[in-house]
Amino acid sequence: MNPFTAFVAGLLALLQSLFGVRPYDVPACTDIFTLVEGTWDWTGRPGTCRDNPHRISFSGDRREMVLTFAQPFDSAGARIATYDVRDTTRHSIRGFMAGETRPATAGGLIVWDLVLTSPNSYRWRGTDWPKGSYTTEVVRCGAQR
Repeated sequence: MNPFTAFVAGLLALLQSLFGVRPYDVPACTDIFTLVEGTWDWTGRPGTCRDNPHRISFSGDRREMVLTFAQPFDSAGARIATYDVRDTTRHSIRGFMAGETRPATAGGLIVWDLVLTSPNSYRWRGTDWPKGSYTTEVVRCGAQR
C-alpha cells in the first residue's frame, strides 16, 4: 500500500471510529438475500478481490448462508463456511456459523451479524460486541467504490 493510500485508509478508519458505522437499509422493494449474493473480499490489504475472495450464496429456503472462499481460510484447510440464518432486517443477516467454537461473553457461542454499510460493502459484528463495534469492511468485488 502506498503512503497516500495508507493515509486515506487510516483517515477513514478514524472517521468511522468517531462517527460510527452506519448500516445501509435495502430499499423496501429489494430482497436483502439477492443483494448480498455475490463475490466479496476484505479491504485494507494487498490482493483484495484477487487472492482470496469469497462468494456468498443462500439455500433455496434462505435458511442457510454459505461463504465459499477461493483459498483455505484456516489452518485446517476449510474453504466453506456455513451459517444457519436466524434473523434478518433491512440491513443485516444474523447467522450462527456451523462448527463455531468461539464463546460469547454472556455464555454460549458467538452469533454473527452481516451488516450492510452500502449496496457494495458490509461488516461483521458479534451479537455480544459493544454497540458500534464492527470488523474491517468487506467489499463487493468488481463494484465501483
